[in-house]
Amino acid sequence: MIIIDKNKDENRIIVTVSEMTTIDNPYYLLVLYSPYLDKSFRIQLPANSSSHKERYDAFILPSTVFKNYTEGRYTYSIYQSSTVADNESLLGMPVETGFLTVVGTQA
Repeated sequence: MIIIDKNKDENRIIVTVSEMTTIDNPYYLLVLYSPYLDKSFRIQLPANSSSHKERYDAFILPSTVFKNYTEGRYTYSIYQSSTVADNESLLGMPVETGFLTVVGTQA
């Protein structure tokens, strides 16, 4: 489970997307779904900052990305793309799925 703290300056997301990625130099799109709000959100992930990509992948996001998100639990799916992910459509199966929780309040 990924925990996002809106009170931190940045949040580091640790996942294992490389092991399921099938394209060279991929871009990743994080799609969040809130069952409470019945709404989806899409976030283009920055460059992979992991120093050990054979073991894990790391993406650092500023807290401002989650500023307007409601606290609570979301499901997430991460999709690969050979270009900057198209926010209008999602092609193929996700390379990772799971749960993400947003905590904290931000003034």
